[in-house]
Amino acid sequence: MLMRNFLSAEELNISEIERDGLIKVLNALERGELVSYRKWLESKNKETIKPLIMAMWFTHDIPECGTVGCIAGWANIMTGGKAFENIVFSNNGSYFKNKPELEKLFSPLTYHNHSMFMDIEIITKALTNFLTTGKVVKKTRTVFGRTYREF
Repeated sequence: MLMRNFLSAEELNISEIERDGLIKVLNALERGELVSYRKWLESKNKETIKPLIMAMWFTHDIPECGTVGCIAGWANIMTGGKAFENIVFSNNGSYFKNKPELEKLFSPLTYHNHSMFMDIEIITKALTNFLTTGKVVKKTRTVFGRTYREF
């Protein structure tokens, strides 16, 4: 497998630990260790996979599956609580000042069709795009007045 060239933390406008956390999340997505909630529910092997749910930062309070989280939540968990701790614990919108692409990645309800972001492949592409280009969406195109995003 070819080595990917991820942008530096400085180029992404995030800390090094946040960059490392996002790379860990991407790797877990690609290995199938983080899956959609629906896939997790259907799985017979719940001990080795965890659900990624974009509707919440993270929680340990879902009885049937234990810990779940979104991209930022899992990055926080995978770095021992260090990555994105300001937004995970305070849900402070000011964190996103001057970080519009990160807000698009973490807040799909605002920028994307939420049901689309339940698709792990799209989440994986968006995260890959962010880490390699600094942008969540590669490009948009308009057909008959409707804008489509390419991840």
